[in-house]
Amino acid sequence: MNDSLKPIVIAGGGFTGLFTALHLRQQKCSRPVVLIDTQWRFIFQSLLYELLTSEVTVTPP
Repeated sequence: MNDSLKPIVIAGGGFTGLFTALHLRQQKCSRPVVLIDTQWRFIFQSLLYELLTSEVTVTPP
């Protein structure tokens, strides 16, 4: 496989992992970026009402 096509894998979606993925995107990295995390770390508070009233459904991966 060509080295330029190998993905960059980021293990852990905490603040550092997310910042790294966003930074690579901003820098227009030519390689694919894969962010792997086992937890749901970021919850948008504005969606909690919709989730609790069943206006929105979330299915875990």
